[in-house]
Amino acid sequence: MPSLVAPPRPLTILHVEDSVENRILVRKILESVGHHVTEAHNGDEGVRLAHELRPDLVLMDLYLPGMDGYAATARLKESPLLAAIPVIALTASVLSGDRERCLRAGCVGYIKKPLDVHTFADEIWQYYTGKRDTMETIAVREMTPTWSTGHTPVAPIVPGHETVGLPLEVLVNWLDAVEMSEAAVFGYDEGHGHRTARYARQVGERLGLNRPTLDALERGCRLHDLGKVQAEVRHRSEGGYLTTEAWNAFAAHPRHGADLLAGVPGLGEEVSIILHHHERWDGKGYPDGLRRDEIPLLAQICCVVESFDAMVTRKVYRPEPMTMDMAAMELKRCSGSQFSPPVVDAFLSLIDEGRVSVPSPGKL
Repeated sequence: MPSLVAPPRPLTILHVEDSVENRILVRKILESVGHHVTEAHNGDEGVRLAHELRPDLVLMDLYLPGMDGYAATARLKESPLLAAIPVIALTASVLSGDRERCLRAGCVGYIKKPLDVHTFADEIWQYYTGKRDTMETIAVREMTPTWSTGHTPVAPIVPGHETVGLPLEVLVNWLDAVEMSEAAVFGYDEGHGHRTARYARQVGERLGLNRPTLDALERGCRLHDLGKVQAEVRHRSEGGYLTTEAWNAFAAHPRHGADLLAGVPGLGEEVSIILHHHERWDGKGYPDGLRRDEIPLLAQICCVVESFDAMVTRKVYRPEPMTMDMAAMELKRCSGSQFSPPVVDAFLSLIDEGRVSVPSPGKL
C-alpha cells in the first residue's frame, strides 16, 4: 500500500459492498489514512447500519443482492436523519443511464472501479467537504478518462494529434500483427482474435450498441490477448502445472496488455476490454474480481465470445474442438456464473438463427 496523506480529521465511513475483495481493498486504503470503516454486505444491512451509526459518509456499491444500491440510497435520502449524509457510488459501470440513475437516487457522485489506490482517499475527502457531480461535470470527466494501470491520462482522439504519430487504425493494425505473431510463436489458434472480434460485433449489434461503440468493441476484442506473451513464457517454463506463484503471474496478463495501451489517446474502451475480459459474472474472475454489471459491458461480450471460440477450435489443452451445439450448451450452463446472462442470450439467439459460423477443424 502506497504512503498516503492523512486527511484533516478521521471520518466514520459505511461501506456497502457484497464483494469480499473490494471490501478488503477499501478498508486497507481508508484505514491507512486514519478513517474508521464499517461494512455492510447488502442494501438492507446498509440501511440498518446507517440508522445505527449515523456515519459521516457512505460508499455504496450499486449492484447488490436484494435491495440494490440505487434503492438503498433512495431509502437513506428519505430519512430526515440521514438525508444530509453524502453517498458515493462505487461502480465499474460507466453507461450514461447508470450515472444519471445514481445521481437521481441521491448519490453526490461516483468513483469508478477498479479503484486508484493513489487518489481514492483524497477523492473521498473531496466529496465529504462539498464536491458534487452533475451530468455536465461527469461528461467532461468521461471525455478524458484515466487508467489506474499506468496513471497516465488518456485523451480523446484528436485528428492529427502529435502524441499519436500514427493514424489510429494504423496503430491498431500494427498491434494486431503483434498479437498474431504471439499466437504463431506460442501455438494459439490462428485467427482467434479476428473471430472473437467478429462474434463480438454481431452480439453488440444484437444488443443495439451504436457504431462507435461497436468499432471499439471490435478493436478491443482483436487485441484482447495482447498481454499474454509474458505470461505464456512463464507458463511454458513451468511445464504444464502452474505453481500458485506462476498462476498469479499468468492471471496478471490482462493487466499487462492494458498497460501497453493505457497511455494511447482514444483507446479507453479497448483498454477496458483487455483489462476485464477474464472477469466472471459471479466475481470469481481476474484480475480485479469484478462481478455482474461491475464488469464493463464490452468486456462481458468479449468474455463470452472468446470463450466460445476457444471451445470450438483446437487448443493445446483440448485435442478435439467442441461442436457448436456442445459449446452453446456450455455457454448456457455457465450463464449466471461465469458469463453474463444477457450476453449469452444474445449470442445463443444468433446461433439459433444460423448467423454464427465456425472454422472447420481442417482449417485450424
